[in-house]
Amino acid sequence: MNTQTETVSITPALVAEGSRVTTMASFFGRYAVMFESYVYGSMKRLAGENQYTGGYWNFYRLSNSGFYMAPSHDQAFHLSNAENYFEGSVTPDAAGIIASLFALGQLCNRTGIEEHIELYYALREYAHQHPERRLIFKAID
Repeated sequence: MNTQTETVSITPALVAEGSRVTTMASFFGRYAVMFESYVYGSMKRLAGENQYTGGYWNFYRLSNSGFYMAPSHDQAFHLSNAENYFEGSVTPDAAGIIASLFALGQLCNRTGIEEHIELYYALREYAHQHPERRLIFKAID
């Protein structure tokens, strides 16, 4: 009996500009605006108001049926989480994953909807494969 498990690579796909609204609705339904607000609030809390002042965010569908948002910036973000003493610099992609995980956690606590819980775990599964996984998990745990 073979007890090895095969690791399946999870890949992100950028959501096209014209599909952003319908994509959000397909994942979050009537909670789409709430989720988006939670993401922006999480980023503002983690990066601070001096470093994060808003901007355009990319949306990503994951091959494991997950979703996340990430700032469309070129510069790294210095994040700080006072709740677990995390402090570190991450790429905009990793910052988006972190903010999206916090937002999904808030949304799950608010709605208790199984699909939202599944989205949280799908993104967490992708985060395990991300090049900045150690910093991502230090930030959220």
